[in-house]
Amino acid sequence: MIVLYDVRMAITEALEKESFQVVENKDGSESPAFFIELVNSTCKKKRKSLQEVSATFNIRYLPKEDSHSEFVQIVDKLNSLFDTTLKVEESYVMVNKLTLEVKDDIPSFKVDISYEQIIAEENIKDQKINEVHFRGGI
Repeated sequence: MIVLYDVRMAITEALEKESFQVVENKDGSESPAFFIELVNSTCKKKRKSLQEVSATFNIRYLPKEDSHSEFVQIVDKLNSLFDTTLKVEESYVMVNKLTLEVKDDIPSFKVDISYEQIIAEENIKDQKINEVHFRGGI
């Protein structure tokens, strides 16, 4: 079962594989580096045992200096890294959209991902037990 932490780690590994530095704290970190944060997440139940998860991760690039040519190269590299899918554990998640936004001279890349997964059978049983217990108390 994929969790959002696994997706974040897969993004980190993809960047590090290309020799980019990824930092845990954007303040006081050595540049150039990337900082990854989860912006939002939605989990929808599609069927009794299937859920759809979608999330947006923000990848901030902290440049060493203000170099437009370096910036364009970074954009090209991220576009190819997060083209259509991202390998997470032994599965793949869909990369629906990669959006670039520049705010206060700091480029941010929003990566929208989605995936479906089967809800574990024990979780379904737990839900049924809670429902029966709840109804029995009314």
